[in-house]
Amino acid sequence: MFENVGYSLKMLAKIIFATGIAASLVIGGMLIAQGMGYELMAIIIIISGVLCSYMSSLLLYGFGELLELVKSLTGGKAVTSSPKVSGVVKSVVNRVKITNSDAIVNTATCDLCQKSDNTLRPARYTDAVGTRYIKVCPECFKNYNCEDLA
Repeated sequence: MFENVGYSLKMLAKIIFATGIAASLVIGGMLIAQGMGYELMAIIIIISGVLCSYMSSLLLYGFGELLELVKSLTGGKAVTSSPKVSGVVKSVVNRVKITNSDAIVNTATCDLCQKSDNTLRPARYTDAVGTRYIKVCPECFKNYNCEDLA
């Protein structure tokens, strides 16, 4: 039961989908069979029942797919103990070097005034061209109403 959870969730999603459609069709059919002016309500119940069944089973099926994908990537082991997954995570972390020096960029030129400054900071700047993410000096930050990103 707990050996292949992804497959179990995918099967449960199919059962929920079929049951939801059948239930909405039965309830809608019963309302139509009464013939007391409930035809519009029956059509609404049938359509909304089918859509709700589809959406809920789609989410559950997608989660089952994700579990199966993780299991195939890890070779059936837990994610925390898998050297393959941890190797992928380490390579991604090594490519993205985020340091505290990103908040203040040392000895570079301001993207607006082109002055060399050692106190540049990342900022959002909006002009006629659009919104840009640039490095600016303190003077340009004040003069051009930039938004702080640090």
